[in-house]
Amino acid sequence: HRVDSVLIQQNRAKLFCTLTRTHTTQKSNRYQSTRRAIALVHDPTLIGDLVGIAIDSLAFQSDVHLAQHRALTTQQALRIRQEFRKLPEMPPMVEKVYRAERFLFLDSVALIARGNVDALDLIDDGPRGKAMAKVFNSTLVDWDTVLEMGNDWYNRLVDAARQPTFARRKIAFAELDQEMKKMRADVGDPLKFARSFFGIRSPRRTMGRKVGSVILALLTPAMEVAKEAENRWTMRVHLFDVAFALAAYRAETGRYPGQLETLVPMFLTEIPQDLYSDARLQYRTTGQDYLLYSVGSNVQDDEGQTFDSRPPGDDIVISTHPPQPKQTGD
Repeated sequence: HRVDSVLIQQNRAKLFCTLTRTHTTQKSNRYQSTRRAIALVHDPTLIGDLVGIAIDSLAFQSDVHLAQHRALTTQQALRIRQEFRKLPEMPPMVEKVYRAERFLFLDSVALIARGNVDALDLIDDGPRGKAMAKVFNSTLVDWDTVLEMGNDWYNRLVDAARQPTFARRKIAFAELDQEMKKMRADVGDPLKFARSFFGIRSPRRTMGRKVGSVILALLTPAMEVAKEAENRWTMRVHLFDVAFALAAYRAETGRYPGQLETLVPMFLTEIPQDLYSDARLQYRTTGQDYLLYSVGSNVQDDEGQTFDSRPPGDDIVISTHPPQPKQTGD
């Protein structure tokens, strides 16, 4: 049912985006409808956020189209920008990991510990799951150890996600990723791993750690991937904010400013920072066109090249007809 709901919301978002492009005389109302439709997607888990971000990326295409519409007046641009600043922000993903994702793990462990084989089917409904069930139902497993391992791992995920800069988060996630790869390598093939328990007389806590490694390897969310999706969404929101300030300035003066700082304080209270580089956004203009972008997760200036460019880049971009790339010196 959740998948059906998501598909319905995606189709609604696509429809609203089409209406936004087609009926420019009612662009403000259409655009508000787009984001209100997206706001209908709620879920306490990371999946809900990722679905919402995916749908929001469709609306972002209309953001760009609307902000660059030549008939947009200064008052309209500023009003739209203000209206969207009033919309509730998406809760940080880290809070969902701290609570919902953690409780999903703990609840799954509790079900398995009580011998609920159906809970194991959620992890692996094949032969491997049946083999694991025989081990997991064993009285040799200290399930308190499994719960402790899960709580500790989710605490570390949360700590990594809460690092104050992108660079520090990247280092923290890399350390966790290496540890998880080692854990998965030690576990190996779940079927072979399950068979290795038979005939072994180990303390219950040791058995608990082995079982905990299996469940963590199978259930731990790809937090770094989810956090990167959130980062890109955040940068799109910041770029959207600047784009409508640029639209207001162009409507007022007939051209885009030579530098973003010109927008302060009349059109922007401050210029948002690029959360990847912790520096200013990249901006170039010919006066009638502009290129505005974040350097993305590779923290390299790809001259405004995106995933869809040839050659591809990693930048997150809003542009009209972009200026020529910067020329390097001889």
